[in-house]
Amino acid sequence: MKIKLRHPLVKVTFTALLLVSCTVGPNYKRPGVDSPGAYRRAATDTNVTASAESFADFGWWEAFNDPQLTAFICEALTNSWDIKIAAARVLQAEAAAPVSSEPRSGEFKVTEAAPQPTPSGGAASS
Repeated sequence: MKIKLRHPLVKVTFTALLLVSCTVGPNYKRPGVDSPGAYRRAATDTNVTASAESFADFGWWEAFNDPQLTAFICEALTNSWDIKIAAARVLQAEAAAPVSSEPRSGEFKVTEAAPQPTPSGGAASS
């Protein structure tokens, strides 16, 4: 897309707006950031966490203490066709993957091709 600016006043206005939009001002002060004192660590981290149980380790639906919601989630996880299809695809891909006892060392074989005939009837020389 190409913008055509034919009128000189449009060019000057566009340039002035472009330059003014990039300025911050002489009294700009960066706002303070409230960062947490500690972050949740990964399970393999060697640092000791504040508690043995973290909210992120539970299912989100368990925070509501609603047995009906928990039943819905369990039924969805048990009877979900999307999950069953994905699991079947993983099993299919594992079965289709070639299994070889040879290590993958990056070796390849090169064979010389037969000389190609030229339009004059003779073999091409390289």
